[in-house]
Amino acid sequence: MKKVVIVCLAICLLAIAGCGKKAPVSNSAKTGLSDSAALEQRRTTALRALGDVLLGKTTLLSTNDTNTAMYISDVVKEDVGGSSGGGIRLARLAVVDMDGDGVPEVIAEISDDYPEFYEILHYQNGKVYGASYGNRGIEQITKTGLFSGSSGALDNSISKLRFLGDTFDMTDQAYTESSAGSMPVHYYFYDVPLTEDAYKKAASTLMDSQVDWYDYSDSQIAKWVTDRSVSIDPKPALSNADLVARQKYLDGLAANSALNDPESNDAYATAGTLEADNLEVAYYQSWDKELNKVYSLLEKKLPADQMDTLRKDEKQWITVRDENGTFAYQNWMKETGIDNAERADQAKNSRLAEMTKNRTLYLIDRYFGDTSQPTTTEIIQKYGLEK
Repeated sequence: MKKVVIVCLAICLLAIAGCGKKAPVSNSAKTGLSDSAALEQRRTTALRALGDVLLGKTTLLSTNDTNTAMYISDVVKEDVGGSSGGGIRLARLAVVDMDGDGVPEVIAEISDDYPEFYEILHYQNGKVYGASYGNRGIEQITKTGLFSGSSGALDNSISKLRFLGDTFDMTDQAYTESSAGSMPVHYYFYDVPLTEDAYKKAASTLMDSQVDWYDYSDSQIAKWVTDRSVSIDPKPALSNADLVARQKYLDGLAANSALNDPESNDAYATAGTLEADNLEVAYYQSWDKELNKVYSLLEKKLPADQMDTLRKDEKQWITVRDENGTFAYQNWMKETGIDNAERADQAKNSRLAEMTKNRTLYLIDRYFGDTSQPTTTEIIQKYGLEK
């Protein structure tokens, strides 16, 4: 299932992305701070900046409006005030590290008696970016940053948000997907197809304790954002140096426009079938190139035994990827009843591209030491494939 990646600013690609050298040294090494102190300093700096935006002292950069500088009150008026009339207000806020970089985001609920929108505030390189998100499932966001989503009566997901430079990407960790016509539901856990029962067991492992929400008021902002040293729960699994290095790598991806999902382009909606398929192919090939780059970095970094395990898992993932692509093709042909190979190819390449993007992000995590996501092999061994 696709999520939009919107590229706004060109950020220089890091040397690590092109040559396999070690990750860049974090600021903690340069300043002499301990790793934990450097992480706490990043958190404190971010929270102060986020608090100033929430209190209306400074502006944010709206990623939904080409990084236009706006006050939080203007965001409320522009995003929902025009369509819903009076009564719109900033109702609640939550502080949670959504992307796992060790620094919290602030989620501000915009409401008129029930959640309408959420403004996700993210601190990056001295600036606060705001992204509007309209899915009410974020109300159940967990302390690990995962939240529920829905794109229809039968389709739902458990999603993770990542920031690439000044943009953001939503990646589904677990999701269900229905088809047209008879609308059978299919179940995926990290892109591995499972039976319904196996999916329910697997998905239940992702949704841990939910975050606390607080009334939106100056006193609460001061208490929970600006005036205290926030302890993020759970603690990051990586060192501050690795967290910073991974984020810099992800920021570098934003410079490559070829990695921008073509479905985020307005022209995609009016493109002909063959043209749209060509865009999907180019998108797939770009992520496949990036995947091979990261894989080469891992070959140089991992011990032989770990690399052997990863190599076997990569072969297993390729098998699952190709089967999913074939399924997407056949499913289109079966459900539409139209023998249109071009559109079926488009569906196939779209699935291959999204799976390859997800795998690339997984390998980036592995490179920097994050092994929290189960491998394809582990998922199949524990839950079994849907047949």
